[in-house]
Parts: sequence; structure tokens; C-alpha cells
Amino acid sequence: MTVLAGLLVLVLLGAGLQRCLAGRPTASAGGWLAFAGYAVVLGLVGVGFVMRLPSMLGIEALPAWRWAWPALPAVLAWLLARPVARLLGGAPAAPVAVAWPPASPWLVLAVLSLLALRLAWIIDEAWLRPLFGWDAWLAWSAKAKAWSLAGEAVEFAPAQVWLEQPPGSARISLAHHYPELLSWIEVWLASLAGGWRESAINLAWPALWLAMLAGCAGQWRVLGASPTAAALGAYGLGSLPLLTVHAALPGYADMWLATCLAFALLSWLRWIERGERGHLALALVLVAVLPALKFEGMVWALGIVALVLWFALAPHRTGLRVLAVAGGAAAVVLLSWLLGLQWLETVRHLMTPAPDGAGRSVGGVLLATAAGLFAQGNWHLLWYLLPLVLAWRWRRLSANPALAGVALFVLAGMGLILGLFLFTQAGRWAESYTVVNRLVMHLAPTAVTLMVLATRPPRAPAGTAMPAA
Repeated sequence: MTVLAGLLVLVLLGAGLQRCLAGRPTASAGGWLAFAGYAVVLGLVGVGFVMRLPSMLGIEALPAWRWAWPALPAVLAWLLARPVARLLGGAPAAPVAVAWPPASPWLVLAVLSLLALRLAWIIDEAWLRPLFGWDAWLAWSAKAKAWSLAGEAVEFAPAQVWLEQPPGSARISLAHHYPELLSWIEVWLASLAGGWRESAINLAWPALWLAMLAGCAGQWRVLGASPTAAALGAYGLGSLPLLTVHAALPGYADMWLATCLAFALLSWLRWIERGERGHLALALVLVAVLPALKFEGMVWALGIVALVLWFALAPHRTGLRVLAVAGGAAAVVLLSWLLGLQWLETVRHLMTPAPDGAGRSVGGVLLATAAGLFAQGNWHLLWYLLPLVLAWRWRRLSANPALAGVALFVLAGMGLILGLFLFTQAGRWAESYTVVNRLVMHLAPTAVTLMVLATRPPRAPAGTAMPAA
């Protein structure tokens, strides 16, 4: 009963936050599917922030009933849903309705069957294995396990600080500076499971994988993709080997980052194409979540903020828009420096020459990156298809500035990753194949989104309802 009650709290929190920010879901199967996917992600992120709040206030003790803490903000979100949604809302632009032919029932059945089989395999792997990822042992899960077993959120510190402090006042960690949102999500999951039971905690990763597929497919339909394109896109995204591995072998934060990034951009498109201001608020909330998951999230967050500013100032001259984007990025960097945020230190460290003098081979970096994208069994044909689809639909992309902005975001992101490998210490990680595909994975759901939405007409229909099953 405790588990059922906790899961109900999680869903109510996520649905309440989404209802509060974005209002009611679109009255279609796609709208409800998107609402469900977002609710799970927002619920998981929400319980993490709720768990973290007491420690931010200086309270280290963790009560035994901490799994029920999110019930209060869940109730509050539902109480505020109507007035806040009315404040943030506004009539969406009336799109031109396009009557797409329904997808073949056999196609839908085949997609659902294959994804269900994959989900069953993922759950089986996640349930039977201990926490597997190296990052779990080093950072997120190590902290969560220590806090859960001790019942108190003692600070983690570097070795020198730990030696100088009284015994028991801090714990040592090589990754003491990592963002801790995922750790707090695991603290809540451990409380819900009645203790540090890795099999139960691991199931958050298959749940995230399923929520990602539901949220993306639902948003594609609301934004006007055909039922057939949405079904094939969902299968293409769900069958990507590396995403499957990250769902089945929990411990890494990359799939969390990829999901929140894709959801933020999809909500941003809802604002641009349908005039739904509530979805702009939802996109900005998800943008704020990105750096709380991983340091790389700050870079992607800056990219989305740049998109928001650019399109928000569309009626103004190009010079003013460029100045606003540059000023916004500079303001974020300056604020991060004033607050001493760790991501800037990480960037500085990467830009510093390696202390051991170890060089990196440009040819080796390019070869490793190309192998990760095109030769190894990580992505099927995703990175072969993306440039072909962009070239095929270039005229339609140019007729839709918002979607062209998403295309530039993906291309700039890939260029940034390649530049990181070529010009910083990260090149050594690329040559050893330790980060090439994990960084690229942050953009994978957005790349699939771009291909699916590129199949729409030049002036994308929005809000077309998926035929009832």
C-alpha cells in the first residue's frame, strides 16, 4: 500500500505541476499521451527537489515518512492550477486543420508490440541487476545510498576539507561537486521501497524511458505530425540501442538530461506554433532542471534560452535580437560566476592543457567520433538519416522558422560536441570512447523529433487529434 500511495503522490505531483503551468491537456489522444509522459517526468523531478529542500535549509535529519513529503506540494499545485493556468494561459492560435489519414491498425499494433517487448526486457534487466553505471558508484547513487542508510544528509566534501572537519560532519567523495537532483530522486525512491533496494530504485529508468516515448509521441501529434509518422518516430526513438542500454542499466543521468531537453524544446514549439504561453512556462521550468541533472545541462539550457529570446523579439531588428541573446548568455555566465557555480570551473578545467602533457590526436578524435556515430551499433541509422531528412525537407524547414531553429540547435550542439573533443582535454575521453555517445545521446530524442516534425506541411498543422483507438 505504501508503494501504491507513493506512486499516486508522484503522479499527482507531476500532473499538478503540468496542470498549473500548461493548463488542461489538448482534447485528443495525443494531448493526453503527452500529458501522461510529462507528468511522470515532472513528478520524478519534483520529488527530487522536495527531498532536497530540507538540506538546503540546514536540516540534515531525514524523517522515516519522507516518501510522503511531496503530497503537500502536489495538493498545493492542484489548488493553484486554475488561477495560475489562467494567468499563464491565453488563447492558442487557431491552426489550419489537416485531416491526416489514420495510421494502419497493423502498424500501430506492430509498434506497440515491439515496444512492449523491449520494455519487458528493459524492466527485467533493471530489476535483476545492481546499480551498474560507473557514475552511479562515483556520484549520484553513492550519495543517495549514504544519505538513505544513515538517515541524514551529511555534506560530501573533498579529501582535504574532510580531514580538517570534525569526525562525522562530512563524507568524502571524488565527485562531491556533482549536481545532486538525481541523488535526491533516489533518496525518495529508497524511502518508498522501505530501504536501499536497488532493484526497486532501478525501475525509475525504465519508467523514464516509457515517459519519454509517450511525451514525445503525444507532442508530435499535437504539433501536427501524422499518426503514421508519430508511430514510426516512437519506434525509432524507443529502439535506439544506446537509449535502451541506459534504461536497462541504471545509474547514468544522460537519459534524464536527453528527456528534459527534448520535452523543453517540444513545449517551446507549442508556444511558438500554437501561442500557448503556459507551455513556454513549462519549457522554462524544464530548462532550469537541466543544470540540476548534469553540468552539461547548463550548456543546453543556454541554447534554449537563446532560442526563446530570439523568437520572443521577432518583431525587432536583427541587431537587437543578437544583442539580447549575447546579453542573456553573458548574464547567466556572470551570475554563475558570482554564485560560484561548479559548471564554470569544469569548463575552465577542460580548457586547461592536460597536466601530464598528454596530447590528443585530431585524427584519433575524428575517427572515434565517426565510429561512435556511424560504425558502432549505438544508433542504428539515426545519424545517417538526419542529414538526408534535413536536405529532403529543407524548403519546408525554411518555411517554418521555429523548426529551423530546432534544426540549428541540433547542428550547433553536434558542432559544439565535436569542438569540445578537438580543442579541450575531453578529446582524450573521445579517443577512449568513454563520452562520445553519451554526449551525443543528449540530442538524440530532439533529432528524432526534428525528423518527425519535418514531415509536416510547410505551415505545420497543430492540434490535430489522433483517431480514437
